[in-house]
Amino acid sequence: MKAAIALALLGICCRLAAAQRWQPALSDRFDYQLGELFVVPTHFKPGVNVYVLDGWDTPASTVAWLHGQGARVVCYFSAGSFEDWRSDAGQFTAADKGLAMGDWPGEWWLNIRTDNVRRIMAARIAMCKSKGFDAVDPDNVDGYTNPNGVGLTAADQAAFNTFLADQAHAQGLAIGLKNDLNQVQQLVGKFDFFVNEQCTQYSECGMYSPAKAIGKPVWNIEYTSTNFAKACPSQASFGMRTILKTLALKSLPFAECANNPWPIARWQPRASDNLGFQIMLTAAYKPTMWLSNARVYIIDLFLNTPTATASITAKGGFAVCHFNAGQFDSGTPDAAAFLPADKPAGSWLDIRSQNVRQIMRARLELCKSKGFVGVVPDSVDAYSNANGIGLTALDQLSYNQFLADSAHTLGLAIGLRNDLEQIQQLLPSFDFFVNESCMKFNECQLYKPAQLANLPVWQIEYGTTSSTTTAFKNVCRCQATWGIKSIYKKNLGTFRTACASTSKACPFAARRLLA
Repeated sequence: MKAAIALALLGICCRLAAAQRWQPALSDRFDYQLGELFVVPTHFKPGVNVYVLDGWDTPASTVAWLHGQGARVVCYFSAGSFEDWRSDAGQFTAADKGLAMGDWPGEWWLNIRTDNVRRIMAARIAMCKSKGFDAVDPDNVDGYTNPNGVGLTAADQAAFNTFLADQAHAQGLAIGLKNDLNQVQQLVGKFDFFVNEQCTQYSECGMYSPAKAIGKPVWNIEYTSTNFAKACPSQASFGMRTILKTLALKSLPFAECANNPWPIARWQPRASDNLGFQIMLTAAYKPTMWLSNARVYIIDLFLNTPTATASITAKGGFAVCHFNAGQFDSGTPDAAAFLPADKPAGSWLDIRSQNVRQIMRARLELCKSKGFVGVVPDSVDAYSNANGIGLTALDQLSYNQFLADSAHTLGLAIGLRNDLEQIQQLLPSFDFFVNESCMKFNECQLYKPAQLANLPVWQIEYGTTSSTTTAFKNVCRCQATWGIKSIYKKNLGTFRTACASTSKACPFAARRLLA
């Protein structure tokens, strides 16, 4: 019994560690330095916030120093080759080794099918964890595409790479897939980021489209100035960041493409702009629906055309694209793209699904193509509802971050609708907030972090009962105190009432609304 309990606790611990790992973002800027020790502070590059360093040679003190600068640190080690100079070289057996790697003296391909090799690699990942690294970058994980001497197949490689990903995640570490382009599609759901060398030189960058489709970072290294110059104009279309290094992989030389692959010029509303808003999801917008006291229009993605958004823009307004990102709707034009596994319990979507993320990425691109300047994904708080598929707060956090990163890469602002429990964590990633009925549920003061950051909170009270109208009157008296802007709607049609000016003080200013 004690053993069973211990195993159960270990499983819980591992699941928590996996869920809490760092999630690399598309906006991250990286350097790749393996050819010399990282010297503090000489090798620090302002603006670069991810450093891939040798896991063996880099001390924990360097990792801690980089963390102090707000950077993340990735632990490099070779997972597919025997290196005769490593401290654990004596643990490998003759049966573990294949052919020598001709271009790399002292290295041999490994038989990645053996239990001993897997045990050693699990220990290496644990070493990275013990030094405080945030992620691992296992190298030489494409032995099946090279003369390896032990008959490795694509299936062997996929199984081994999956093993590495599972080991890293169990220890709370993110993991990158280096090269192995033929298996990107198969393994995209297992890995958190991707590292490539010379895809421009070999005309292979397009093979990372599966990673781009679901918003996972791809970091590319080119080793000649000619190929680097070719890479920069096209890096955004391939969904990657490219740097220039030499094969020595020292701190310098180092160059990044001048063109940021992710457009950062986007609409960034501020609470101090005092923008009135309208939300209308049951009808297409028409120019006759323009309101003199509203400049922000949250309208449905599928009901509206570029003509509608152009009409709003022409009047000095801002068209914001609404779509459901957490529940399945059989009436949407893309409904057939969802798989049965994406909605196993009915309406709630499994937001962990790569297919779901790819569909949401396509919806964001459709918003952009129609001329919207911002987006409001709905139903992004499944974990706080009876979703039937075991979604957790950490699943939601990862998904909402994915939506924010994907929107920003398209130059779109993004609003967080409800999900009040994660406002503090998601504050840096969202541009504004949309709430329903916070007065009714005594939650309005939870938007204090947004108020302090001067980010808009657009709030709606719904209903036709006297209690609803009372709630609306109260929220109007308190909206300045709580940093929100409120309207009253009977439903999500055209009817709307904005708060009138009032001299009455907020009766809840000193009240803690949610214990």
